[in-house]
Amino acid sequence: MRTKRYKRNVESTSYDLSISDMMAALCCVFVLICVTVMVRLTEQKAEFQRQNKKANSYYAMRTDLYEKLMETFKDEVNSGKVSIDEKTLTISFKNPDVLFEMNDTKLRDEYKQTLNDFFPKLVKLLYTSTYKVDGVEKPIKDEIEEIRIEGHTATSVKLTAKENYERGMETSQERTRNILNHCINSEVINKKIPNEQMNWIKKNIAAIGYSNSRHITYPDTNIENQDASRRVDFRLLTNATNVLTEIENFTE
Repeated sequence: MRTKRYKRNVESTSYDLSISDMMAALCCVFVLICVTVMVRLTEQKAEFQRQNKKANSYYAMRTDLYEKLMETFKDEVNSGKVSIDEKTLTISFKNPDVLFEMNDTKLRDEYKQTLNDFFPKLVKLLYTSTYKVDGVEKPIKDEIEEIRIEGHTATSVKLTAKENYERGMETSQERTRNILNHCINSEVINKKIPNEQMNWIKKNIAAIGYSNSRHITYPDTNIENQDASRRVDFRLLTNATNVLTEIENFTE
């Protein structure tokens, strides 16, 4: 009988030890999970703060750049020659009759004169201006990825959709190339832009034609505004696109 009791006590003790070991292991796992979660939350908080700081820096830059554009080209804006979109930082030349003859790609003399004044001022603004973040002055040119000359055409009712696009693409691309060539090669413009600034702009400028793919309609209608659709834009692409993409991916 004693032997049986002893065996039972030994078996009971071994069983209790196994339960204790299992509970201790579970506690260790739980603590490890808690530590991992806390570390992850800390990392996410730090990443959120970093992304928020980048977003604030971008908005400060964009706001400052837009204000500088409006101040630099206030006469052109007030006269209705151009408009400036705050969200996309796009400068649009709104009077197509001044730019080109209908269905022509050759720059009119009046438009050349406009570019002779406009382009040097734009380059100087982008190259020399700064914006302030956390009390630190930073050059705007370091945030510029590309100055894009965008050409747009209107839709002709006499042509098919395919013909409109193909002919409009040829026209818009040729127009933007001619504008780019004038901005880079004009003797009048070259006298106004220092070599250092001209070398920088050559590395950061492009000309693209969009045909009638981005036509403009009258408000609250699907009717195309022919005059508004025929336009040339100078669009400023900044590092903001990458910043916003990172923020969107982080918050998903």
